[in-house]
Amino acid sequence: MQTFWMDAARLSHWNFYLSWIGIALVIVGAFVSAGSVLITKQIDKLTKIESEASQRKIASLELATRPKPFRDRLIAQLNAINPKILIALEAGTTNFTAELVPHHFADLQRLASEPGAGAYISFRGNGVLSIRSDIGQTNGAVFTLNPSLLNP
Repeated sequence: MQTFWMDAARLSHWNFYLSWIGIALVIVGAFVSAGSVLITKQIDKLTKIESEASQRKIASLELATRPKPFRDRLIAQLNAINPKILIALEAGTTNFTAELVPHHFADLQRLASEPGAGAYISFRGNGVLSIRSDIGQTNGAVFTLNPSLLNP
């Protein structure tokens, strides 16, 4: 009885085919390996780009969330209330009496109570509460501004 493995010609053919299959697999493996290296480099490059973009975004957010100087916030609040206040301060008026809507009253009172605010503003409510037809409820306020507020 003859077995498959005893036929030399068959073994020679199988040896030849298996050798070529092995060589082909080595070549395919080399291409896959080279491809994975290229993909890894591309991923590293994209990661670096994303990381740099994230760092720039973080830096801009840190800059945006940094508290603004007191003087700038006070000027912005006074301009929100009425831009004529700073014009009057430039003209030499330092004492002001105003009817402020509640949110302006609260914001100016909060600013005036911050540490170091006394160098620029003295603020107090005068206890007068009124209702106007054009803007609604108002709170009376008396405040004094230091002309140094206008110096940069």
